[in-house]
Amino acid sequence: MPHEDDSANNNSVPQVQDCKINSLSFKSLKGTELSPLTPLEDVILEMEVEVLADGIEGNFGFAFMKSAEEPVASFLTTDIEHIEKGPFQKGGKFTVSLTVRNLAMRVGDFYVLGGLADKSGLLWYETKF
Repeated sequence: MPHEDDSANNNSVPQVQDCKINSLSFKSLKGTELSPLTPLEDVILEMEVEVLADGIEGNFGFAFMKSAEEPVASFLTTDIEHIEKGPFQKGGKFTVSLTVRNLAMRVGDFYVLGGLADKSGLLWYETKF
């Protein structure tokens, strides 16, 4: 009988998600949830992240999107010193927040995207309409 070679299957390691975003919100400076956004308003972008594996390091970002292909504005935390980037331990939960002052918006509907990129470049994200 012919023997099927399944060595490729034995060597594959399942990819485990490093982190997940439990919540994403945008608030006023007073902490009130905003909906809809007002042009030139100060906005706090906030996401709660849960760590699913030990030793994770990451960078965080937020974006206002017109569609999946059309970002209107993006805000990355890679160069912000006071935002902790890890390493984080499994089971930990933390909140990343970023204040955007005088947010200029075009007319129309937008959604907010919050994302986490780990060191390997994998991106986990959450959206809020």
